Amino acid sequence: MADKKSCTAVIMAAGEGTRMRSALPKVLHKANGKELVRWVADAACEAMGTAPIIIYGSGGQLVPDTIKGPFEYVRQERRLGSGDAVKAAKDAIVRAGSDFVLVLAGDMPLIRAGSIRRMIDEAEAGDYDLLMMTGIVGDPKGYGRIVRDELGVEKIVEEKDADPETKKIKEVNLSVYCFKKQALLEALEQLRPNNAAGEYYITDCLAIIRGMGGRCGAVIAPDVSECMGVNDRIQLAKVSEELRKRKNEELMKSGVTLIDPVNTYIEDSVTVGRDTVIYPGTILAGKTEIGENCVLVSCRLKDVSVKDGMTVTETIWE
Repeated sequence: MADKKSCTAVIMAAGEGTRMRSALPKVLHKANGKELVRWVADAACEAMGTAPIIIYGSGGQLVPDTIKGPFEYVRQERRLGSGDAVKAAKDAIVRAGSDFVLVLAGDMPLIRAGSIRRMIDEAEAGDYDLLMMTGIVGDPKGYGRIVRDELGVEKIVEEKDADPETKKIKEVNLSVYCFKKQALLEALEQLRPNNAAGEYYITDCLAIIRGMGGRCGAVIAPDVSECMGVNDRIQLAKVSEELRKRKNEELMKSGVTLIDPVNTYIEDSVTVGRDTVIYPGTILAGKTEIGENCVLVSCRLKDVSVKDGMTVTETIWE
């Protein structure tokens, strides 16, 4: 495995998220007790061993004031697209001094550290100037299609620009990119807003890097759902459900009995000791700590400590 310090993550978290219908920036909405962008940042930290750069814009200082350290924050002053967001972080990228730069979205809370690490390792081992994460989906409608040639990835064709033959392609862009740092910096200098929206798109770096003779490829994600973005509260509920499932499975593997996992709600920050039995309807939140050999029945606990051997029944304790 490559040295974890060889890559820096840049997380794009500046979007307003208008479909959330909220005064709160989209990335600060919580999924199973933790902000969307914090899920992404924690996965990046685990994968790389270094704190990512978080690009914010919407909500003023709300993102850095809420998420706090150990991350570095960069403000995107203009709202001119994903490419402009990464350009705003150029100085921070140079200061980080890594050979590679991973760019990913701040509304992708299901991404796992292992998936990030595998992508970085492949980018380094294959000496790619740009390696993208892609997925094979049954219904690719709405996604950018990946067009390959003998050199690797030739281009990304967005749905609105795809001809009938291109629309048949099942491999799609999942919006996670690993760049060789120098290739990224050079491509950012050449980015132009050549589109109807007048925005700078990070996807345009592909054509620029190819034009410079760089090597561009794609690694196919085994689980496309890891790259599911959150654009509205329906999608927020879906990722929250998956994150609760992961937490419940982790606890059951560690020796905790959940009588009905589907109807048991345990936030990621909660700890539970082995041989504890939890009945359905229980909600555990915040920094709650449950000891060993406890029994919890239809209770709601937040930021409390339950000692070994205790039984808590139909209680609201916050």
